[in-house]
Amino acid sequence: MPDTSDSAADTSSVASASPRLLRDGTVHSTAEPYAEAMIVEDGLVSWVGSDETAEHLRGEQHAVEELDRALVAPAFVGWGRRPLAELADAEDVATATAAVLTDQAAQGAGTLRMSLTVGSEDLVDARRLRARLEPVLAAAAAHPMDVHPLIAVPAGDEALSDLSAALEPLLEDALDDVDRIAGRPVGVELTGVLAQDAAADATEPETALTEAVAAIVQAGRQPVLTLPTEPAAASADVVERLEGLRSRLRERHAAPRPDRPLLLVGFDAPEPELWRRVLDTAAQVVLRGPGHLAPALSTGVPISAVPAEGENPWSLISAHVHHSEAGVSVRAGFNAQSRGAFRSLAGEQGQAGPGGGGQLNPGSAATYAVWEVDSLAVQTPDARTAAWSTDVRARTPLLPYLDGVTLPRLVALVVDGQELHRAQR
Repeated sequence: MPDTSDSAADTSSVASASPRLLRDGTVHSTAEPYAEAMIVEDGLVSWVGSDETAEHLRGEQHAVEELDRALVAPAFVGWGRRPLAELADAEDVATATAAVLTDQAAQGAGTLRMSLTVGSEDLVDARRLRARLEPVLAAAAAHPMDVHPLIAVPAGDEALSDLSAALEPLLEDALDDVDRIAGRPVGVELTGVLAQDAAADATEPETALTEAVAAIVQAGRQPVLTLPTEPAAASADVVERLEGLRSRLRERHAAPRPDRPLLLVGFDAPEPELWRRVLDTAAQVVLRGPGHLAPALSTGVPISAVPAEGENPWSLISAHVHHSEAGVSVRAGFNAQSRGAFRSLAGEQGQAGPGGGGQLNPGSAATYAVWEVDSLAVQTPDARTAAWSTDVRARTPLLPYLDGVTLPRLVALVVDGQELHRAQR
């Protein structure tokens, strides 16, 4: 974790009124893997390249930022969880909501999936729920950070029979027209489902789960199924239930849209065969903490990862690199929290090209973090093949060398060209 004793978030959002030139660093760009400098204009990356070329492009209009050999990398995708009541009942809803986003910015997240947990009492009165929800969504939408809201509904198996009926007021009334406020479709997260061991007489709960997910999909919203922190069911049982759900959704013509994929949060397994079966369900998986990233990637499962709130995101990458059973390269761990996570967001699947999210290429959004690093490398999980440099013909962008102890330290976070955080010295 970074030392926060002498650093703090600058909670004032400071926009760059003039074009900005960053130089004397390392810019993680797939378009120009050995870039040392970057120009930001109108909230976009307009150019990346060498310091020498940057000096020729520099104009009087450019505000110059000396990087002092720091790494400029695409910002991470975070995940914040809060009870809706914590924000909706605050004396100042906008300030309370902004505080959540400020905390995420201080960990290097430029995009945030924000889960707002509601209780059974909230679902009973759709009008009241909407009235509580709208100010929070409006505050999040007004913030410079890119926020993707979710309504999280606790749904343990013991309550599945009532789940579809409970969701009806939420989907048909409470969320009616709130997408306009949020700036995008608000997803629905069911927590505690797929958690119990599958039983021979489990037809009724499985049907109830199918009806609930189908209702979410047919309402045009992204379905998110979140396992408990300590699932009661074995991974094989979870996959079996996921396969059954996928089959029944197809029969109902309610399969999730490709641009709003079903997310399975908290699943993990060491067996490649289970990951191959997950691939066949078209679900995307979000690892919560260190997991078996290597077999998932080897089978082609769309996968991302999210660190715990308040945790340096490089800590999770380091844990994946040094995983005792399934180590991966730093690049793979980094992509899981940036490009992979971005692609799991509703509506973002078409943004995976050179100018898409999670990348710093000309034309992409200037959403990036500046990290102080000790050294850069092309690092694989096998120390014998980790390299401090690489053949330039490979054109592999460098990332921090993670020794399992020392982590990069956040210097600044910029979203769409607007500075949201800068560590105080």
